[in-house]
Amino acid sequence: MEHVRGSNFRVLNRGAATAAGVVFLDEGRPALFGWPDEPVTLAGGSSHLLSMQGAGGKRMPVQLLVTWEGQEEPVPLQVPPRTD
Repeated sequence: MEHVRGSNFRVLNRGAATAAGVVFLDEGRPALFGWPDEPVTLAGGSSHLLSMQGAGGKRMPVQLLVTWEGQEEPVPLQVPPRTD
């Protein structure tokens, strides 16, 4: 994941294989979390925008848990600090 600008981040598939069924678990999500309700498919080398920000006492997380097809055990994805 990398910070784009403001509350926008980019979730990257740095591998060559497609990651199908990418889903973020509810655990640790900030108050405002913009990711599709349906699972997302990321082709190798592609990305998808994610918007998020803390509010109402829920801070920005340092990591989020994500799964995809073939990876049922949640994997921690580090949330980078904002650069602006």
